[in-house]
Amino acid sequence: MRLGRVRGITIDVHMSWVVIFALVTYSLGIGYFRVTFPEWGGGVLWSVSLLSAVLFFACVVLHELGHSLTAQKHGISVHGITLFLFGGVARMDREPETPQVEMRVALAGPLVSVLLALGFGVIGWTFGGLGGKHPVAMVSLYLALVNGMVVIFNMVPGFPLDGGRALRAALWWYTGSVARATRLAAASGKGFGAFLIAGGILLAFAGNLFNGTWFVLVGWFLADAAGTAYAQTLSQHALSGTPLSEVVPRPDEAVTGETSIQTLVDTRLGYNSPDPVPVIENGRVQGLVGIPEVKRIARTEWTSTTVREAMVPVAALGTVNSDRDAWETLVRMSDQNLEWLAVVDEGEFRAVISPRRLLEYARRRRLAAT
Repeated sequence: MRLGRVRGITIDVHMSWVVIFALVTYSLGIGYFRVTFPEWGGGVLWSVSLLSAVLFFACVVLHELGHSLTAQKHGISVHGITLFLFGGVARMDREPETPQVEMRVALAGPLVSVLLALGFGVIGWTFGGLGGKHPVAMVSLYLALVNGMVVIFNMVPGFPLDGGRALRAALWWYTGSVARATRLAAASGKGFGAFLIAGGILLAFAGNLFNGTWFVLVGWFLADAAGTAYAQTLSQHALSGTPLSEVVPRPDEAVTGETSIQTLVDTRLGYNSPDPVPVIENGRVQGLVGIPEVKRIARTEWTSTTVREAMVPVAALGTVNSDRDAWETLVRMSDQNLEWLAVVDEGEFRAVISPRRLLEYARRRRLAAT
């Protein structure tokens, strides 16, 4: 669900975010505000709890905007911000190219949260001076507290947390190798994730099942995210600056439109073949046929059905020139949820490109470099 756009940056909400939003609202309603203001009726209690949850997640968006706007300032395109179960994430088209830029982008979000914590703290202190438990003071102090907690948690030196990215920037500057720095920072992130998982298990055995389960989930997410971010960084550095013509140096072998589905499966397209096959008509590629198209046809009709009848027309596919950057192409396919792109030069089909094919090329380059 899209909430809006700031400086060209879309702000979206993943469905999993609804879960944490409901939990925050519920915990405020049955805990913090119910204890602080026992005289409040249900309507006021839940309205203030809902408002506080909205303001908290607005702070999360501002935190991510801190990262995003700093990245934009340094020439990095930001496609959007997504709120999900474990917080928020900014979708950037590439990693920073220097450790200095990495450090600035990493620290921009926590700096925003520090300023928010201080600002809400001042508001809470001001209204608290009016005497009693003023509602504005209590909401503000809650927001000051949670923003402070966001800073503390995010500055843990475990990649891909902000502190882990700052650690990577420092290691990158010291070693001169982004790959080595990322590997060390990712190991720290996995270690912190394992620590949270172990702590969660101990909490669960001690009888605190809810918090224990939450610790395990967060720890698992961080450990997995550290590994994923490490692989993504290596892939970016392997693909950035590489034209697609190097990924697909030779045109893909095609079949004619009269080829039967049975022949295609027997000779070119076993069920383990991940990429589609080009279909040629009158010397030009007219479409592609792959596993999804074959599966839509009953096996008894494979002999009588031609690939021309089953293919996806080229006109229905996205296209890209062979001189395009391989990493930019992978980002485009990820953002637009594309399975394939046709590589076309001056109207002439060259090859089919897929995320799997790009990542496999990146893997081969990494192995060749070791």
